[in-house]
Amino acid sequence: MRAEVEGRERARCASCPFVWYENPAPVAGGIVLDTAGSVLLVRRAFEPHRGSWALPAGFQEHDETPREAAAREVLEESGLAVEVGELFDLVFVPGGRRSVNLALFLCRPTGGILRGGHDVLDAAWFRLDALPSDLAFQNGPLVLERLRERGYPHGPR
Repeated sequence: MRAEVEGRERARCASCPFVWYENPAPVAGGIVLDTAGSVLLVRRAFEPHRGSWALPAGFQEHDETPREAAAREVLEESGLAVEVGELFDLVFVPGGRRSVNLALFLCRPTGGILRGGHDVLDAAWFRLDALPSDLAFQNGPLVLERLRERGYPHGPR
């Protein structure tokens, strides 16, 4: 049933005090930059935005930190092992099946072979001044623009 709890309509049990809080899911991803000034993007294999390019990211597992989730997702989606650096941005992505809090970390490739993983169609490097026009999600272009404005991949201005 739904009822007002703490000033909001929420799902709750009709026979006990349990309340189902519809919280955003934790998601982590990597902004992987190479020394030539390019960023790693993956072409999505599933909806939403099937066929569009995006930063490698995915849901954080219950037994891993956000940094560990970012490294795992980059490896799974691109074949590249990375060193996870500083948190670049925390982005709230509303809607869809579930809202998410996306933690994006700056990453440096340390090994592996570039290839699309099982849940992406492709993985490729793009110069920040020559990004594909079909970037997935509203936040992707905004984050990449902030990256350019801050002078990455060579460091903040």
